[in-house]
Amino acid sequence: LHFLRAQLDLFERIVVLDICPELLAVGEINAKKSFTPSQCERISWVCLDINSNNVRALLAPHLRNDLTRGFDTITFSYSLSMIPEWEKALLSARSLMSPEGRLLVSDFDTYSVKGNTFKDWMIRKWYKQDGVRIDAKTREVITEKVF
Repeated sequence: LHFLRAQLDLFERIVVLDICPELLAVGEINAKKSFTPSQCERISWVCLDINSNNVRALLAPHLRNDLTRGFDTITFSYSLSMIPEWEKALLSARSLMSPEGRLLVSDFDTYSVKGNTFKDWMIRKWYKQDGVRIDAKTREVITEKVF
C-alpha cells in the first residue's frame, strides 16, 4: 500500500487480506501514518484465508455487499511463495476478479528459467528455512494454467 500513496485516490475501495492478524495490525498502523483519514476510511483490513470455501461471502461486507462485479486488481506481494496451497489461492483470486481484472504477483523466483542451476539450488535451500517455496513452476502455473 505504501507505494500506492500517489494513486490511492484512484481506488474506490482497497481490501487488504491476510491470514496473519499481527501483520494486518502493523499494516493498518503504517497506513494511518502515511495516508489521510479519508483515504484510510476506504481501506478494509480483513483477516481471512483466501482459500476459505466461502471467501466471496466473507469479503462481501467489505465491498458494500456487492461482489457481483469482482475485484479489478488482486495482488500477491511476497506471499504466494508461503501459501501451502498456492495454486488453489490463484484459482480463488481468479474467481474473485472482475472480467477486466488483473493479477499482480511480486515474489521470490529462481535465477534461471528452468530453476535448475546451482544458484537456484542455493536460494531454495536458504529460503526453505523460513518456509518460503521458490519454484520455476510458479510462473508456468500463473501464466498457462490459471490465467
